[in-house]
Amino acid sequence: MTTKGDETLDREMIFSVYSRRWGHNDTYRIKRTVDGWNIEHIAIGGACKKDGTRALYQNLNQNYIFYPEDAIKYAMTELWEQADEGLLTLDELQSKLQQIADWINMVEKAVGEGQPDWVNYY
Repeated sequence: MTTKGDETLDREMIFSVYSRRWGHNDTYRIKRTVDGWNIEHIAIGGACKKDGTRALYQNLNQNYIFYPEDAIKYAMTELWEQADEGLLTLDELQSKLQQIADWINMVEKAVGEGQPDWVNYY
């Protein structure tokens, strides 16, 4: 780890994800840590690896939110690395985190489109 990315360490950011289960966006509080991320949302939160493994995916899965898991893990790791190298300001990191959340939102909304109301599978 270098010290170039210290500007973005332990600074709270927002990660807003749409849940079809609840019909609205849920707001996650996220911080970049030395080892990965810390994500807090209602009952589930805590430390995550650079790829978001643990708290992020527990929250998404608990709320039956569909997302491209491998691609999101790659994106979260890449974003953490860029921030660690000092390539991103806090505002840029926040913006890119929300771009990932927006991607999840698009997948979550698309997976249920066209499903007959009586099926209620997704």
